[in-house]
Amino acid sequence: MKSNFKFKKIVTRKFSDRWHINKLKEEKANDKFKEFTNDININERTDINNRWDIIKSSVTEAASKTLKENKTTVPRKEWITTEIVSMIEERRKLKNGTTQESQRKYRELRNLVIRKSKEAKEIFLEEKCKEIEVQMRNGSRDAAYKSVKNFFNDYKPKRGAMEDNNGVIIYENIQKGDIWKNYLEQLYKGPELTGQEIENKDVMDNSSNYSVFREEFDKALRDLKKKKAAGIDEIQAELWKESGESMRSGLFKLIKKIFNTGELPLNFTKCKNILFRKKQLQTNVISTVQLAC
Repeated sequence: MKSNFKFKKIVTRKFSDRWHINKLKEEKANDKFKEFTNDININERTDINNRWDIIKSSVTEAASKTLKENKTTVPRKEWITTEIVSMIEERRKLKNGTTQESQRKYRELRNLVIRKSKEAKEIFLEEKCKEIEVQMRNGSRDAAYKSVKNFFNDYKPKRGAMEDNNGVIIYENIQKGDIWKNYLEQLYKGPELTGQEIENKDVMDNSSNYSVFREEFDKALRDLKKKKAAGIDEIQAELWKESGESMRSGLFKLIKKIFNTGELPLNFTKCKNILFRKKQLQTNVISTVQLAC
């Protein structure tokens, strides 16, 4: 495999609505989601890309309306109590005092704030651990993992130097990009096919009238595993499984059209390689995950 490599400016994405997928287990939210996804009208004469865009936008809009996760403002340090906050305010007033008495009170209050903060943090951590233990015992692993993730935040690996095949440490971004390019080309290396070979591989037996049946589609939809990472379209399997009949019918007709014509929406032809470096510096100790649409 050969690849083209180029740098591009990374644009910070705006915060997208997170969907509380577990709400689909609630009858009211589930019925509302089905109602929104039933209100869809797709013109079968439009091209495949437009049909897919309509289906995708309808699902995401329905999820945003019914499964939107409420965001609450959480203080930066949750263990800081109102008592400690009032002491911090008092300490701030005494900080610029010029007399010896004010400086003495400031030092006493500063030490008290530090001591109270440590005590409050220990109590907070004990309660948080007990809460996670209860969730694990009750089988609510999703809630437990979410509590841990909210507290410790996402892991962000450091992006430092890299080591090339000759053991030389590389610091420049362009050279590091070349290393990744060569690594991926070797990873997906295979025999190159000519245009005629590709054409022969893609030719189907025209004498066969086989097509996709609705029963096959429904079974495949039922067999989709839940709680899996979404693809580039950012739509989880649960949303397709719980969608209304109009949405399912539109999706089935789209897939049938794709099967019969071999034409794919542009979104279906994209994938994202995510690289996990198992060891610092080395690129030959890597796990790759490929997310398709």
